[in-house]
Amino acid sequence: VNKNKLNSSIKDINDDASRNLIKEIEYTTTDKDGNTYNINAVSGKTDKKNKSIFNLNSVNGKISNDQEIEIFIKSDFANYNSSNQNSNFFQNVVIKYGETVITCNNLNINIENNIAKAYENVVVTKPNSTIKAEMITLDLITKDINISSNINGIDIKTE
Repeated sequence: VNKNKLNSSIKDINDDASRNLIKEIEYTTTDKDGNTYNINAVSGKTDKKNKSIFNLNSVNGKISNDQEIEIFIKSDFANYNSSNQNSNFFQNVVIKYGETVITCNNLNINIENNIAKAYENVVVTKPNSTIKAEMITLDLITKDINISSNINGIDIKTE
């Protein structure tokens, strides 16, 4: 059972270019396991080709539940799909949880599977290590990271 809530306000929209622009967007959903997903954006608008997609600007996200460390996400842009609650964050993406910081160009979150995939220029920084990778998969519940990389034609995978 998903509990969805969309809060938004429209301010001073005068010209045709910004007619569909919504400011101060907040979207919150809770999945069947009690995980809460919250996305805030400075502004956004409905995608012209797919009305289920919201194109968001200056985005902050938070994933939390009662027992785990919260995950914070920040990016310049994101696409949020209201039909399945999945999100794609892109450009200057930063993910923080505990003492771990992940930076990348793209992050795709699949709510149904509780999986996030970060790709393109991925850097994982922990207190005593830094890892660069082409792609990582993050389990949003356990916080386990699987790292995939390809160096000189050799695939490297660690878990």
